Amino acid sequence: MTNANEKVWIACEGFSWGKVCLAATQKGLIQVLLGSSLKDLKPFVLRKAPGAQFIEDPRMLKESLAWFRLYSESPEKCGKRPSLDMRGTDFELRVWKALARVKHGELVTYGELAARAHCPSPRAVGQAVGRNPLAVVIPCHRVIAANQGLGGFSGGLDIKIRLLRHEGVEVDETRKKVLALRQDM
Repeated sequence: MTNANEKVWIACEGFSWGKVCLAATQKGLIQVLLGSSLKDLKPFVLRKAPGAQFIEDPRMLKESLAWFRLYSESPEKCGKRPSLDMRGTDFELRVWKALARVKHGELVTYGELAARAHCPSPRAVGQAVGRNPLAVVIPCHRVIAANQGLGGFSGGLDIKIRLLRHEGVEVDETRKKVLALRQDM
């Protein structure tokens, strides 16, 4: 149950692969929105924390912003995720937890993720992946179609391509397909 006047701290920061807007409660990060603004972030947060009291203060997002800075410098060295306040259905949480175990340098198909989440439907898993509120931290950009196609991405395919390339994945932008993982990873 959420508190009607729950405090939610918000801030944005730009990185080489795109802009990130973050929202966090006392428990941890509740929303990551890519390529957007604080104005765009608020409606997403209100779905998870109705009646939230927004506070623009990056100091309360220090842990999360530090994680994103490390990810920007070197994705393989960003370490432990920031504290999270994951809110979703039981099914979504199960899928997101399986998704959180996809390591840097690894790509999975929707079908493989469905098996990891003990779900018979890759389509249902794809819908849960699309509702992931914690992009990059819970790495939904590492999920691809069985035919090596990029699939979808809530932040847009251009950002998914930038994130995958940032992590050393070779992508054919014209065909929207993954070609290979970098071998030195």
